[in-house]
Amino acid sequence: MGGRALLSALERELAGKVRRYAAYEGAESLKAFLGSRGIKASTLNSDDDFWLVASILWPHTVRKGRTGTLAELHSLIRNMTKKSRRTASVNLQRVPERFLPSHKPAVRKGE
Repeated sequence: MGGRALLSALERELAGKVRRYAAYEGAESLKAFLGSRGIKASTLNSDDDFWLVASILWPHTVRKGRTGTLAELHSLIRNMTKKSRRTASVNLQRVPERFLPSHKPAVRKGE
């Protein structure tokens, strides 16, 4: 394998790692962001789940039924104004229950 071929193979490998890392970071960032808005992040198992919840919380920005990568969704949300991002609290009651935390009161032993 010549120097050029080795260099191009190395560049391809590094580009793949950067993309995988960016996707992971995007997912973690979105989980943290949606979790701070009242969504149970551990229930978001697929890209479609992220897009569904985002389309409910921000219907004016994320069209229902739209899908894509988490990096695209992350970019859409980050490009919204702070005021627009705050509208999520109004639409939170429209999110399916499976994505919301269950607030069952803790029962103590002996009660």
